Amino acid sequence: MDGLQIHLLVNHVPIIGTIIGVLVTLLGAIVKADVVKRTGLAIYIATGLFVFAANVSGEEAEDLVEERVSWVSHDQIHEHEEAAETAMTITVIGLILALVHLVNVPPSQSVQRLVLSAFFLAGIAGTIAVGMAGHEGGKIRRPDLGAATTSAPAPHGEHE
Repeated sequence: MDGLQIHLLVNHVPIIGTIIGVLVTLLGAIVKADVVKRTGLAIYIATGLFVFAANVSGEEAEDLVEERVSWVSHDQIHEHEEAAETAMTITVIGLILALVHLVNVPPSQSVQRLVLSAFFLAGIAGTIAVGMAGHEGGKIRRPDLGAATTSAPAPHGEHE
């Protein structure tokens, strides 16, 4: 398995997992079920960590695509890379806040409410940013998904 295949495999985990983590955490906060809230935070952390794997594999994927596929737009790859960097930064902020709330440091209830509120903001923003990065990545292979910078012909042997 090369970096491109690994990237295509792991990049979907944070897209789906972070939204599930945020929603489960929100449900736990609404129904005041600490175990549900903590489960949601753990889901967000576990799936959010995949942004690192997506980032590392994305570097190799970029090199392989630029080497192997002549019709791919370098500009579109750059757009995806920029969106992914933003998504990673926001997701890491959410990861840190989730971890702080999960380990209850500091133990002050008022501080923890503030940390949880900040997590929801970062978690939602991170989920949106990861989704947008995924969409930009999808446009590399499928320029018809949005306003790609150049129109590319279908790869040899593919018909729609």
